[in-house]
Amino acid sequence: MTLTVFSDAVSWEQNLRRVREPKALASFAYAQASALLYGNGTWAEAAVLEEEGHIVLHPYLRRPIPQSPHRSDLVSAFEFGGFWCSAEDPVLRAELLHRFALRFGDWASAEGIVTEFIRLNPFLPDDGIEKGGYQLRWHQDHVVLQLDGPIDTLRQRYNRARGKQVRQGQRNGLTLERVDDPTMLCRLLHANLTRLSAKPFYFFPIEFLRALMPVSVVFHVLGPDGSVIGAHMYIVDGDVLFAFLCHADAESWGLRPNDFAYDAVIGWAVEHGFRTLHLGGGAEELFRYKQSFGPDTIPYRQARRVFLPTVYRDLADGDDSRFFPTYRRS
Repeated sequence: MTLTVFSDAVSWEQNLRRVREPKALASFAYAQASALLYGNGTWAEAAVLEEEGHIVLHPYLRRPIPQSPHRSDLVSAFEFGGFWCSAEDPVLRAELLHRFALRFGDWASAEGIVTEFIRLNPFLPDDGIEKGGYQLRWHQDHVVLQLDGPIDTLRQRYNRARGKQVRQGQRNGLTLERVDDPTMLCRLLHANLTRLSAKPFYFFPIEFLRALMPVSVVFHVLGPDGSVIGAHMYIVDGDVLFAFLCHADAESWGLRPNDFAYDAVIGWAVEHGFRTLHLGGGAEELFRYKQSFGPDTIPYRQARRVFLPTVYRDLADGDDSRFFPTYRRS
């Protein structure tokens, strides 16, 4: 049983080809793009446990801790992370994940890594990691659409109000086009975040969005005059499509650009062989909006781990807030 840690693209992609699950969210490109969001010396890294021909691949971002520059902590690439495995048998898989967690914990402690926080990919099994030292917490449910029929059948799952608003968008002459440039998406994102007084972190730079293009698709919503009034980005991960950034011009909301876009993308996804559209969660109003396209949900959990408890307590300095890791609470 060997544990290897690396940050180069060649080693990363060689190991990525060995795992079973869809690989975009575990790719070097996705992790490298996510590292741009954190800056300040953050880099993409991955650990691989190999045992008897099977592997567990765990990608993450490694960040220096400002209060203790010689130490670091780990976070999953934005938005999801987890553990990718080559084993198909669920019992063997759980055993491998358990042994990975134990071995990785020893390595992280020796490396001076204090904590890890993972936003777990809801489509990946994680049996075994809790017994290996991770604490799992349910965060909320996420809305998912099973693309198991033609678009006319899937529309029957929309609630009455959403179906009406989709038809309004269609009557308003909106159209959807796939594009290769996220510039307009970035502009709409920043305009909406400014309007909402959002935290600076979420003002994603154009460099980040461009770096995601190898693992994503971007669509423009065009108004009746051909102008761009909305833009959506989706991460492509095997037969799952993840809604990542979906924004529209606030002055054009009356034309129903987002309602139209979600419906049009669902039709596009069905035509291109996707099996699932992950719409995600959010605050109550946003969650209900997403669920108006279909009632199905999937649990979304997070994983936490403290590798160096004494160091963590010192860095927390008596702060017992629920935020994790406490020393990063601003």
